[in-house]
Amino acid sequence: TNSSDDNTLLTGVSGEEYAIGFFGYAYYAANQGSLKVVQIENADGECVEPSDETVQSGEYNPLSRPLFIYANNESVRTKDQVAAYLEYYFSEEGQAVVPEVGYSLPPEGTFEANQAALEAILAGEDPGSSTGGDAAADSTFGTAENPIVFAFVPSGDSDEIIASADELAEVLEEETGLVINAEVPTSYVGAREALCDGEAQVTALNTFNAIVAAEQGCGEVALVAERFGNPFYKGQIIVRADSGYESVEDLSDATFCRPDPTSTSGWIIPSITLRAAGVDVDALEVVDAGGHDGVVRAVYNGECDAGATFVDARGNVEEEFADVMDAVIVLTESVEIPNDGVQFSPLLPDDIRQTLVDAMVALSEQEGDVLEEIYEWDTLIALGDEFYDPFRQVLDASGVDIDDFIEE
Repeated sequence: TNSSDDNTLLTGVSGEEYAIGFFGYAYYAANQGSLKVVQIENADGECVEPSDETVQSGEYNPLSRPLFIYANNESVRTKDQVAAYLEYYFSEEGQAVVPEVGYSLPPEGTFEANQAALEAILAGEDPGSSTGGDAAADSTFGTAENPIVFAFVPSGDSDEIIASADELAEVLEEETGLVINAEVPTSYVGAREALCDGEAQVTALNTFNAIVAAEQGCGEVALVAERFGNPFYKGQIIVRADSGYESVEDLSDATFCRPDPTSTSGWIIPSITLRAAGVDVDALEVVDAGGHDGVVRAVYNGECDAGATFVDARGNVEEEFADVMDAVIVLTESVEIPNDGVQFSPLLPDDIRQTLVDAMVALSEQEGDVLEEIYEWDTLIALGDEFYDPFRQVLDASGVDIDDFIEE
């Protein structure tokens, strides 16, 4: 049962002998009389139960994580109420509230480090210059207690992406000494939201979501992929060869498959192309196929009349459907689209970020590396957010409002 209501999960687990559930420790702590907790194996190979002690010590990993609050330094200095709130938050009285609501206190010394950073800000100094603040910033990410989370969009076969993402995390751990967990959310937006909500610190977003994340201020472009020596690619609209559709203009009555509502080559650009051809996009029956490979399969199997993918996603399923290049044809290709790449949370310290950038660039220069397995990236080049500016102009001229997707 999928539910965001903890009471529903509690009822289901406590009412069925062999039921198992997953929810926050605070809710378990409040209902220990009707629940039995299960141990998990941590990074040291030890089986550990959740408790205030094991969470605080970091032994209960990887399922425990810190929670953060963020304050604008200028607001701390100029708004008394902001400083007063933080002073209370870090005080003994503020700490006493934490266990009352079922949460665990952070490791010893954290509040003192935060208090030192606050005092530095109020004094007009760099908060990182204090010993405590610097230690808190530098030790936050890349440890067993708080691993760096690298989120990947599910643009192709999810099982293959998950396996390759896990392999990449292992390789990066070996190269950098940082603890890294790979995650593949169920949607493109899910990967972006993980970055913007602080649940991930590194992402491999598709082009459009990278632009949206930059607009939100939660994603900073650091690397752009090259395929076949080119940092650009194209999209395509496909149909079955025997469908009777001969042009984009014919697709007004089509069932249209897309990888994801925010796929750049699979929907953002194709929707512009369809509108330009006089197709009422809002009236189309649109199906989310769960990745570019899924779109090709759906069109091949007749589940959708047409679909959009990157050029040429048909090759990804050629082992499965030997005649796919003949059975599924291309109606049109798109304009050039800047490639996807790697983005970082602005909260990730610069030294950790640079370590990861250097490791991924070096890795991409190796023949047959895992980056190629995930997204067919040949190499990664260090480029910033300005690389996407010309494409932003294309989107703007086409009437695509980034704010519409932020609201979603």
